[in-house]
Amino acid sequence: MVMKEAELQDAVVRILQDQDLASRITNLGYFRGRKKGSRPGYREYSYRNILTDRYDSSVIWICDRFAKWEISLVGGINPTNISLDKSDRLYPDIIAYDECKNFFLFELKVGSKTEREAVTELFAYVFELRTLMPTLNNHEISLIIISDEFGVLLSHAVLQVLSFFGMKVLCLRPKNKIYLNFEIVDPLKSLGMKDYRLSDKAISVYSLSLYQHKKVSLKANENIEMILKVVDDMLLDRANRLGSNGFYFLHKNEYTENTCGPVATYFITIGLLDPFKLLDVPSLLSRKTNISSFLLDIASDHDSHLQNHFYELVSEAEQFLKKFYHVTYETPASYRQFSRAFESWQNVCAVSCNVWGEFGEFVREILYSNKTGEDFFNEELDHTNPFCLWEALEVVFSGSNGIDFDDS
Repeated sequence: MVMKEAELQDAVVRILQDQDLASRITNLGYFRGRKKGSRPGYREYSYRNILTDRYDSSVIWICDRFAKWEISLVGGINPTNISLDKSDRLYPDIIAYDECKNFFLFELKVGSKTEREAVTELFAYVFELRTLMPTLNNHEISLIIISDEFGVLLSHAVLQVLSFFGMKVLCLRPKNKIYLNFEIVDPLKSLGMKDYRLSDKAISVYSLSLYQHKKVSLKANENIEMILKVVDDMLLDRANRLGSNGFYFLHKNEYTENTCGPVATYFITIGLLDPFKLLDVPSLLSRKTNISSFLLDIASDHDSHLQNHFYELVSEAEQFLKKFYHVTYETPASYRQFSRAFESWQNVCAVSCNVWGEFGEFVREILYSNKTGEDFFNEELDHTNPFCLWEALEVVFSGSNGIDFDDS
């Protein structure tokens, strides 16, 4: 479809003014069906599945918003400069908002505008809107990109907005110049992103060991639940800000019997997804580029590559724990090494746990998704219960299709 950008902008504005955008989208049913057909807790954990679910959800939400809510335009047919500094020129193609003041930024890419220009403008508009309203939630900004083509650069930008910024995105390709309608585009297909099977080899495990060294440690042991609640909040909050994926277990060594010495009373074991263990090795081997060789060298160089991430994740919690214990880092290990070692330990038991990030969402789906309101309370399911989390992790790594908890 050959149409100049000004013509397309004028046509889209008229469609929005007539509250007619949703009815002109031709293939929404495919994305509704794909979202409905996804089976939480039964699919393999993969970045592609995560992004597919997130994109489907954002597509459906935006389309439903335009179908059921009153949509208004800022500036009408004339683009509005959104820059605080009038000397700067930031003119989004179209800005719309609904009754709840959710904002919709339209970016039109047709003709000679390059993908690089479209991506640059897209992020500039988002960040300037956030400058105008610093406390605006990312979920209150949605991007609608209308383009004849979605190449690699533009598709990557869309997925980064979905994954790192948590914004909703809708990609549309204009069709039929006489009666303009739109086809929803799936940006993942442009990238050919492959699925992978998550294994326990992709988990790197670290521990914070808590040694008793003064009287306050004894009092801390008596109030460990209160201390753990604070630490849990610190870990989950920092993990959310870092975009982290992982879990932790708090273990207690019954052997110490509240005595100071060389054996830790408590230790917090943290498992994190290692991106260098999730590389698509066959694709990297076939490419034979500088970056592919570099990544392969890193992956084979060390057993774990998450030291910096681990230190950032636990820094706040570590400072808090130092009020009560002498805190040290233990040698990193693989998840399987840790689980085998734990099975052989005596007088050591797991007393608490939690899981976070998209990985945490996946684990919770395994535990809870197939439970109805009637039978939910009859099951002893709790992702903060070490037994339940251990079982769920084994399901994730074994590829089983559910958890069979022994009622006895």
